Amino acid sequence: MEEIITILITVLSSTMVSDGTTSKNFLPFSGEAKSEYFVGKVIDGGVDTQTYSPTGGDLSARYILEGKDCAGKDCKIFIENNGKFGEEFTFPKIVTDSDTLKFLNTSPLKGKLDMSDGKLTIRIYRCQPLAFPTMETVGAAAMPKDIAPITEMDLQMKSIDRNAFARKTVKLNAKQKDSRGMYTKAINGEIAKLSRQGGGTLVIPSGTWKTGRVTLMSNVCLNLEEGAVLEFSGEQRDFLPVVFTRHEGVEIMGAGAFIYANGQKNIALTGKGVVRGPGMDAEMRQPRKGIGVIETAVDFNMPVSDRVFDGKEGRHFYVPKSFSPINCVGVLVEGVSFERSLLWNVNPVYCEDVVIRGVTVSSVGIPASDGIDISSSKNVLIEYCTLDCGDDCFTLKAGRCEDGKRVNKPTENVLIRHCMARQGHGGITCGSETAGNIQNVLLHSCVFDGTRSAFRFKTRRNRGGGINNIRYENNLLRNISETVTFDLLGTSKYMGTLAQRKPALEITPLTPVVKDIDIRNFTVESSDRFISINGIPEIPCANVSISDATINTNQFIKNMRDADGVHFRNLKVTATSQPLEIDNCKNITYENCDISYPSAE
Repeated sequence: MEEIITILITVLSSTMVSDGTTSKNFLPFSGEAKSEYFVGKVIDGGVDTQTYSPTGGDLSARYILEGKDCAGKDCKIFIENNGKFGEEFTFPKIVTDSDTLKFLNTSPLKGKLDMSDGKLTIRIYRCQPLAFPTMETVGAAAMPKDIAPITEMDLQMKSIDRNAFARKTVKLNAKQKDSRGMYTKAINGEIAKLSRQGGGTLVIPSGTWKTGRVTLMSNVCLNLEEGAVLEFSGEQRDFLPVVFTRHEGVEIMGAGAFIYANGQKNIALTGKGVVRGPGMDAEMRQPRKGIGVIETAVDFNMPVSDRVFDGKEGRHFYVPKSFSPINCVGVLVEGVSFERSLLWNVNPVYCEDVVIRGVTVSSVGIPASDGIDISSSKNVLIEYCTLDCGDDCFTLKAGRCEDGKRVNKPTENVLIRHCMARQGHGGITCGSETAGNIQNVLLHSCVFDGTRSAFRFKTRRNRGGGINNIRYENNLLRNISETVTFDLLGTSKYMGTLAQRKPALEITPLTPVVKDIDIRNFTVESSDRFISINGIPEIPCANVSISDATINTNQFIKNMRDADGVHFRNLKVTATSQPLEIDNCKNITYENCDISYPSAE
């Protein structure tokens, strides 16, 4: 890291207020700044606000420096610096009017509070620039043993307690199968015993082990050795009785998942083995009479406990996902491969402190077989995964319609790095379930090769919430059908008249808002189309920034409808066709863009 700004702080006063549990401290300050990049002072109004509670303490400082940059020009620097007491680094954000220092507006930064000489000094560092990804540096095959420090964003995660898994190790025995040749009872019994004893690891040895639903419990790791295949039943009875789960953004009582957990702490699924769904002729894969999109199948006024989908007495049966813990804290998935899923593969719901690394998903040809779906969860790290899917690859969701608004839990603070997406409807998709908001997401240093859409944003007029503060940078895109897709209306097949663009409708609490999207520093080696935007007329998508890229495509803009603020900057575009459609858009800007059509007449 390179030290950019050093500020010697003088605290002017301190005012604290407390309700007996939580305390707030207000500290105005002044200060002098000096470094090779900037010399100046803190202008009046700088303040640090500190929060103390039984769960810890936070600080958030905001101030403006006034002085001269290293070119000798007058300038100002606004700094917002957030952090937690006990953590080594803080996470500053900077906005400056200095042309020389404008790199600070977009640089990854870290801060440190230093009192080594008895005086309070704030040091702000610029992190090293990201290395551009290659096919060899991303995906499961490239996963290192250790997790690199998280320096790219303010992702305050608690570390997974691996020591809890080392207390005791039990290995599944082939003699433990039941009369049907299944290991469901044995696996769940060993997990429950390990959890009661304080934690440990259940090892599944090499071989094929047939089972019904597996339920993970606190402080237990399920480890699949190399050559191990945990093969799940294709019969509904092996995923009953129903459990509390969420299906496509709506809470229900249903099958849950092949591997399920509810309300547990510190759980893990690791190893070089395979989680495999049932054969392609299994009972649960047989077509059933459709009941439409789930918001038409569930009465949102009905208690969740009464929303039973068990396949009995004419009730519908929603098939299980592959791995889906709900309401869990401390979730690790590492090294495992997922094959032949029935539905979504990896789907944490209402979870916190989630690490997913080195995972491989192969689900091409299976409908609705998303790779990794993060649903209303926070503090999530995804790295070195390889996804080849029959639907979206990396997906962020936050609940659907009225039920999602009732729950009102966002997906937030998500870091995705060094991953590979191959076939799939979207390389990374935000939505279409957006009711609780999808926010604070960074994806960087990934390769998408062969996906239908690389960066996909989806919602619908009745989905609520929205998408904001999304940043994708330092990515390589190859063989893409469409690089950037905003699909915010859907089709009449599923949405009826809500999919009709005009006339604009009345804004309601369920009208989603999509804004503040930043896509930067990327290369498109080949694509059919670069961008299409189909927004919502009553609330156009806003503040979309696309910058610093080389783009090779057939069609640069397919269409832009209902957008307010799309900014193209520092682009070199080579395209083969010029047609485009722009309708009901404003504040469309181009800055330093070289767009050529060498083969156009």
